[in-house]
Amino acid sequence: MQNSNPSNKKKKADVSIVLSTAPEDAPTHWQQTLLYLFEPIELKKDQIMEGSVTISQSQQHARFLNICLKYL
Repeated sequence: MQNSNPSNKKKKADVSIVLSTAPEDAPTHWQQTLLYLFEPIELKKDQIMEGSVTISQSQQHARFLNICLKYL
C-alpha cells in the first residue's frame, strides 16, 4: 500500500549545497591533505606521472588515516 500523503514526498532544495575543502573557503569537518615529497620530481609539459595512493585506517587511532604514495 503506497502512502499518497504529499507531505512525505521529498522536495528539491531551493539552493545548491557545496562542501568544499578549498583553502580559501570556510573550514568544514571535511579535511584536505597535502603530501610533501622528499625530493622534487622533474616533469615536462604533458608528461604523465604514474603511481598509486593507498589510504588505510590507523591501527593506533581510529580517526587517523595512513596514506602511502608510490610513483614511478
